Amino acid sequence: MDFELTESLDREEMAKEITARLAVRRKFYRAAFVMFAVVVIIVTLLLIWSSPEAYAYGLAWAASAIIGTGAVLWVAYVARRSRLYEEAGRHLLDGK
Repeated sequence: MDFELTESLDREEMAKEITARLAVRRKFYRAAFVMFAVVVIIVTLLLIWSSPEAYAYGLAWAASAIIGTGAVLWVAYVARRSRLYEEAGRHLLDGK
C-alpha cells in the first residue's frame, strides 16, 4: 500500500517538474524566435530600402529564414519534451 502511495506521489512530482521545465524551455524558444524574427525583418527592410528591385528576393529570404528557424526550434522543443518523458519513465521503472 505504501509503495503505491509513494509511486503516485513520485509520478505527480515528476509531472510537475516536467511541466515546469517545458514552460521554461517554451519561454526560451519563444524569446529566441522573436528576437531572430525581428533581426531578420530589420535586415530585410534595410535590403529593400537599399535596393527596391530586390524586394521579392528579400521577402522570400525573410520568409524562408523565419519558417525554417521556427521549424528547427519546434523540433528541438519536441525532442527535449520526449527526452524529459523518457527520463521520467526510466526513473519510474528503475524505482520498481
